[in-house]
Amino acid sequence: MSPREQITLLDIYRARGFKLTREQARRLVYLLKLTEERPANDAAAAEPKRDTAA
Repeated sequence: MSPREQITLLDIYRARGFKLTREQARRLVYLLKLTEERPANDAAAAEPKRDTAA
């Protein structure tokens, strides 16, 4: 059984016509990881809960 070839983010962007350097792709991955680690700043989540028991 042969190991599957690993496709990188750089491969995907290049296949879609973007001309990214390896350094640009590395920075993009870094920024994507930062956004994954951050809690969602969703307007609905920030809205105060309403008391509907009245």
